[in-house]
Amino acid sequence: AVAVLYTYIMSTWCRTKLRPVADAVAEPLMYCWRWPWAGGQWRRLLAGSLVAAVWVGFTLHQWGQPPALSSLASGKVNLRLPMAEWAWLGCSIFVLLLATCKGLRNLVLST
Repeated sequence: AVAVLYTYIMSTWCRTKLRPVADAVAEPLMYCWRWPWAGGQWRRLLAGSLVAAVWVGFTLHQWGQPPALSSLASGKVNLRLPMAEWAWLGCSIFVLLLATCKGLRNLVLST
């Protein structure tokens, strides 16, 4: 699959021959990508809420409920998270910044 993708990207002849297949595969994906941006603020809010709900649901399912803030503030419970959870939270913040900050997105894509 990687070799086909590389050949498709690098070869003009391959892009020309596989154009009908690529268009058929990309059309539903492009529709899903355009849907929130072409419909105004309500669609963006709905799409953002859906993504946030899926993220929260996955995070709670994967790592469970965090300790209460009152127990953290009183010092009864230490916040010791596994490395995988720190990585998940860090990557989530990075993706959120990439999605919302055009300057950071341009910086990452240009390098």
